[in-house]
Amino acid sequence: MKKFIVLLLLWVLIGCKKDEPKPNNNNDRPDEIGQIVAFREAQFATDLEIYQNRYAIVAHKTRGISIFDISKPKEPTLVKNFAAGDARQIFVDGNRLYVAGYDQGYFIFDLSNISNPTQIHSSNNFFPSAITTNANYYFLGGGDGGPNGVIQIRNKTDNSLVATIINSTNAESQRGFRSLCVSGNFLYGGTNGGHLKIYNISNPNSPQLVSTYYNPGTPGHAPWMLGIKIYGNIAYLSNWGAGFIALDVSNPSSPVERGIIASELGTDKANCYDAVVLGNTAYIANGWGGLSVVDVSNVANMKYKFEVNESNHTYHAVEVVGDYAYVVDNGLNQGLRVIKVK
Repeated sequence: MKKFIVLLLLWVLIGCKKDEPKPNNNNDRPDEIGQIVAFREAQFATDLEIYQNRYAIVAHKTRGISIFDISKPKEPTLVKNFAAGDARQIFVDGNRLYVAGYDQGYFIFDLSNISNPTQIHSSNNFFPSAITTNANYYFLGGGDGGPNGVIQIRNKTDNSLVATIINSTNAESQRGFRSLCVSGNFLYGGTNGGHLKIYNISNPNSPQLVSTYYNPGTPGHAPWMLGIKIYGNIAYLSNWGAGFIALDVSNPSSPVERGIIASELGTDKANCYDAVVLGNTAYIANGWGGLSVVDVSNVANMKYKFEVNESNHTYHAVEVVGDYAYVVDNGLNQGLRVIKVK
């Protein structure tokens, strides 16, 4: 009788164990902060824009443009590949995609049909590496094929040339423009030599240089002004040689450096290419340093929080949607990476 009772209990216990839920596997567990949750190949990836909070548009130089559906962040799906010169930088304005195509000029596409964007304009009259817009104009920055930098201001309506800015300052090396940003009546242009030039464009037919800012960086790590983002009165500068800089531009004629974070930026220090600031947090595409996350609640004393840094990778551009950062990598396994950041 005792043996029967023992066997019965064992049978009950074994039966109950079979009904217990299995432990979660990796796919079932919540994503951890800093975890790379997805990757899609895009060779020579150099810039990134988000369209309608649903599509990641990637520029990858001579490979053109790739559009990925990111409605499921962990499962980006390719929507379309198409040619766009030597796509160095892109900018989305409404349903239009503006592409700086370097030695092949620039291109404008209509994104209304996202699965089949339509080219509506192109021109190859100089070498643009940077592009941005405001309500009425688009701005192209690059070089003239020689020593000087060039910015063209063009009318959105008919693409006519409104004005040309030439940067021929003899005291500056690498005068070509690599980054552009517009805020109010002012145009900000960053050069390959690390200078920030600020122009008054209240009369776009006659832009006027009002100030120049320069940080020389550290010896052996020359400055290179690759990214400009303006939030309120602060211009956040991604300067490859000098670091991540907070510049007070409340008076554009007299900008004031309020803070800089460089040597503190994680493993590979300051190799800043691009950044986006949301609230008190900056997400920096820090080149060899990967993705650096920084507290900017006090720009005079910015604090490094954490990084996502893969060996032999170089992050060139970043955008943040929801809880995820989208970065493009021009190093090993080039392409689009999705990283949990919140």
